[in-house]
Amino acid sequence: MKILFVTHSVKVGGAERSLRELVRNLDGVTCDLVVPRWTRRTEAEIRRMFGPSVRRVERAWIPFDLCYRGRPTGFRSIHWYVGTLMWRLGRRVTQARIAREGYDAIHLNSVTLHGMIRVDLPFIVHVREIVDIHHDRVARSLSNAHGVIFIDGATRGPFGPLTTPSIVLNNPFAMRAAPVPVDAAARIRADPADVTVFAIIGLLIPEKGVDRVIRAFRRVRHPDARLLVVGRGRDRGRLERLAGGDERIVFWGEDPEIERVYAMTDYVIRGEAEFAVGRTIYEGLYAGSEVVVPARPEDEVFDRERFAGRIHPYTPGDEDALAAVLDHLAVRKIIRQPPMSNVDDYVERFLAFVQESTGSPAMA
Repeated sequence: MKILFVTHSVKVGGAERSLRELVRNLDGVTCDLVVPRWTRRTEAEIRRMFGPSVRRVERAWIPFDLCYRGRPTGFRSIHWYVGTLMWRLGRRVTQARIAREGYDAIHLNSVTLHGMIRVDLPFIVHVREIVDIHHDRVARSLSNAHGVIFIDGATRGPFGPLTTPSIVLNNPFAMRAAPVPVDAAARIRADPADVTVFAIIGLLIPEKGVDRVIRAFRRVRHPDARLLVVGRGRDRGRLERLAGGDERIVFWGEDPEIERVYAMTDYVIRGEAEFAVGRTIYEGLYAGSEVVVPARPEDEVFDRERFAGRIHPYTPGDEDALAAVLDHLAVRKIIRQPPMSNVDDYVERFLAFVQESTGSPAMA
């Protein structure tokens, strides 16, 4: 089997980490990779990230539809518009080159890339986002795909009946035991074993609700609590000022060895104003941590039996509710669960869906 994977970015976490877990475990599959032309990562870095299954890495202009909840705005969205314009100018050449390769499947790692779909090519679209505008345009594109993968019911929700074969398949998680960073005690001003560690992980952008989490954490009354702000972004300076010199709040930065962060984290937090789970919540659960999520009782997203007692919801967007949950948990160190992996089952189901929806050859 020969698959082309197209990714909209090459970050350390999020959708890109899910794609890396998949590609690294595709034994016997020839994988080619398309990344955005503007990415700063070198080909050597990209190959280290995605592993030996990748045959070729190509940079290309790709379209990007800002159709999802939490989309960037203003200056941060300009490069997406430029990329989409350049794609439109050169798409016939790019599409012809892809067609000549005779791929068994062409996997788009985000619904934002739906503008690449051609009905005569075996596109599989991975919907990881909640589409909240341009529904008709996105639905038309999905109807021309060979298959659609939704990561959960929330991403499936905006779409009615689909004629295209589809499946709900959560992300691959292969969390491993990792040592606490040797400099952790110095950086957080305490032994991680002696304090309750909260972490919010991801891009430092307003849509992620990092502001809300920092304000809520500052209301926690217990001195033996820490908040790790893990990630990068232009908002860091403003967020540091928002922390107001609270020494319990530690700006950890981006950490490519994210298992080290989970190894010392009791509670992983999401701060969005809407119901949100995302990869970091599942990574936390699979790594053995507990999680704090903006969710209402009707938001069914978790394997509740498997993770019973480890999920702590609060009303989305309610800073008072979040502060109350954090204050309650701050005196409660967790009993860490052993790390888990679902990768083998995930890869098996992914390949079976690709084969069924595209008619590609079965794996040995």
